[in-house]
Amino acid sequence: MGRPMEIAIIGTEFLRDFISEAMNRLDLELKFTLHTYASFRELADIYRSLPESAVGVITSGSFPARIIEKTFPETGRVIRPFNNDDAGLYKFFLRLLNENRALNISRVYADILEAAGLDLDEYLFGEREATYSETLDEFTERQSLEELLGMDDHFADKHLALWRAGRVDLSVTRFSNIATRLSGAGLAVRFAFPSIGYLGSVCQETMQAVRIAEMRGHQTAAVRVTARPPEDGSAPAARLENLGQMLRRFQSIDQLDFLLRPAPQGFELLTNRLTVSGVTENYQCCRLQTFLMGRLGFDVQVGYGIGDNLHQARLNAIDANREAGRFSFGASCLIDERGHLIGPLKKGTKLVVSREVPAPVREAALKSGLSYLSVQKVLAAVTATRDGRITARELAHKLAVTARSGNRLLTALAEAGQAEVVEIRRGTTKGRPERIYKMTMGAS
Repeated sequence: MGRPMEIAIIGTEFLRDFISEAMNRLDLELKFTLHTYASFRELADIYRSLPESAVGVITSGSFPARIIEKTFPETGRVIRPFNNDDAGLYKFFLRLLNENRALNISRVYADILEAAGLDLDEYLFGEREATYSETLDEFTERQSLEELLGMDDHFADKHLALWRAGRVDLSVTRFSNIATRLSGAGLAVRFAFPSIGYLGSVCQETMQAVRIAEMRGHQTAAVRVTARPPEDGSAPAARLENLGQMLRRFQSIDQLDFLLRPAPQGFELLTNRLTVSGVTENYQCCRLQTFLMGRLGFDVQVGYGIGDNLHQARLNAIDANREAGRFSFGASCLIDERGHLIGPLKKGTKLVVSREVPAPVREAALKSGLSYLSVQKVLAAVTATRDGRITARELAHKLAVTARSGNRLLTALAEAGQAEVVEIRRGTTKGRPERIYKMTMGAS
């Protein structure tokens, strides 16, 4: 047998004994390390300090998990929270009521339920369409990162305010990092511990997700690297020989697992998804192109393809290389097994475009005279903004095109009634004001 899988558990000192006892009783085939925090604002530093050997992360609730996911959106680790399962939570509240028959549930404040948009009476006696965890996940997804970071202090203040106002007799919390703070202030506090069986099921799900991710990492991938032809249209053999030497040098330096062979105007690399993920830093940038551009006297374009089989991976790499060639500079793009185009692979400009063309995109392309892909790129760029609005300059930056091209795309969509100018931004210096656009395609 190989070494057991290593999981990092991120919790609090309040939960240390519970987690240690539970993991010992579960006797799972995994190694775990416990990393504790006192405030949600410590989570980013804790996550950065985790050992590379920890292939999965379990957090003490949805809030820490969502904070980590929003802080590190491109993390390759499997992250799972343990909250409370509905059966265990229901028993917890019934046990409270059974222990104190005179307890008025309207005078019990449970942050665990408010975060999910419920009150105790509704939770115990009402009808719900979703589980507690599903409802809580929806709530955390809607919050901004800054809102999530302050959520522990928010609920601590809410507990204290209600107690000082004489409106509650009992506080129930699921934020383990505020439980001691509340009891120290004099509140009657109960913490809703999850069941050990439920924690065990989360561990099993995490282990399974890690195994699936590892299998996915071995998925077939191909890379097509081509040299931009010189202006006279020739492709001298010396240029391709130089490119081949640099590719072999890159492979040697990074100790990469790929098969290199000649292809039209360049080379093809046969490899796997895990290698591609490493070379592109999880599809954020292209270290290969950066390496080549710093050592060659000519531009190159790189296309990554991932597929369910070698044939699909190679075709996707060719198509991705062709898309990279649409940019005025050496660029890199990737097409995955679902046909999603990701690119350009340059930090701050990455866009994900589905190769499936929705009806509103077809209509917008027909009316504006733009290609389906151009419309989808604009839509992806606008979707990536905070407020669904964009200027030609911002669009040009996201698409890695000229400002003139960005303006042409937005003007064409606006003239076709698929976008509208919602504001004109005037700068403090001399110059033309910027039009701010919002998409209207698909609106009835």
